[in-house]
Amino acid sequence: MPERGLRGLGALPLELFDEILCSIETIRDLASFVTTSRFVYRRFEDCKAFILFRVLRNELGPALADARFNYALWDDPERDPQVCRFPGDYRGMAGVYRELLLGDGANRFPTVAELNQLSCTLHTVNYLADVYAEARLRAFRAMSKRCPVPLRTAAAAPLSLTERRRVVRAFYRRQLVSYAMPLVFVQSLDPRSWPDDEVARISNTSQHQGWDLGLFGTLEPWEMEQVDEANLFITQLCLVLVRHGEKHETTVHMYEGAMFDRLFSYLECLVTYMRTHPSLADLALDVVSTPEWWKKGWRDIPYSGRYHSGLYDFDLPFPIVLCPLEPAWQRKRARILPDPSRQERETSPSAKMVFEGDDPDSIERAPFGWVDALAERYVDWFGQALDSIEWLPEDRRAPTEHVFLWRCAGFAIWDRRRVEALKKLNYFKMVVRTGFILGLQ
Repeated sequence: MPERGLRGLGALPLELFDEILCSIETIRDLASFVTTSRFVYRRFEDCKAFILFRVLRNELGPALADARFNYALWDDPERDPQVCRFPGDYRGMAGVYRELLLGDGANRFPTVAELNQLSCTLHTVNYLADVYAEARLRAFRAMSKRCPVPLRTAAAAPLSLTERRRVVRAFYRRQLVSYAMPLVFVQSLDPRSWPDDEVARISNTSQHQGWDLGLFGTLEPWEMEQVDEANLFITQLCLVLVRHGEKHETTVHMYEGAMFDRLFSYLECLVTYMRTHPSLADLALDVVSTPEWWKKGWRDIPYSGRYHSGLYDFDLPFPIVLCPLEPAWQRKRARILPDPSRQERETSPSAKMVFEGDDPDSIERAPFGWVDALAERYVDWFGQALDSIEWLPEDRRAPTEHVFLWRCAGFAIWDRRRVEALKKLNYFKMVVRTGFILGLQ
């Protein structure tokens, strides 16, 4: 029953008011709403856990499974993200992740500690998602400045709910890759140094040889492509922050390589650093929003110790990478852990992928940008490995710079309407065509 003497929302039956609270779409909006009146705040406090979980489900959709698995890996809310590395042996966690992704595990009611940590982590991920969206849309606005209004609007429109969820999930999963696999110096990118069981633990997609499915064994290549695009953005962001942090005297007591390691490894550290140094964060955003930087910097990110572009030079003696996203890792996985089912789909021209639409509740579907770039062909490669697909003749492989530009622009994240608009821009129309990755231009 409503409390006596209350008007407006306070006069509603409590069950109805609870439904209003639970229908709020984001944690950010919920936080704003509960401060509007004492009655709203008290009712929220009375049902805090239930309301928080409902709103988290509203905001994250399918990405809730990834958020909860992040918590499962780091179940100590008091941990120091700047000190702790991947704690213990998580070889058995692949089954937990599959249950969250494919079963009903994500909908089990969490503890209060997990709810609080989920909300804090979402705050971090949302910050990076906002930065990513602003960087890419700022670039698209610059590219489309002289285009007709409808084309300019479609290319640089605010993110749809589907796009937003893809971006958020990509950052969650990118952090999972960082947790699951220790970072490796570029100089150590020797497949012979990676034990077969490590490759299987992370990336095995078939059990026909007796290996258990890997941590990311249920993810399709386009889902890993989205993770790779998030990682590419973080790499670029960290490079600018570290290089110019020295000028701003923010890394004076820390070796550049150590600072890059910290920012690159932990999203919490990266976001804290950017919030602490807003002018430096603004500078980094300006740089990574520059389309010319995408073109001029492709040769050296992230494969060598010298990062060079026409605008900025980065001299990091020991840059680091996430091995499971590297082409060499993918080639070793394909050699020692072949997946008959995926191989059949790759080699059969009739096994076409069909774009099934942009649905915010089905973000695991292949996005239009991926399907279009591969002309509906199934390909079990992702990231920069798309320029060296092993079964594709060398004379048909896409130029490295074209694949890099496609990844920088995030084509595997956007909805169909935006992808079709981007393909019409002068910046992309001679590069990104239907089937360009398979040499079908």
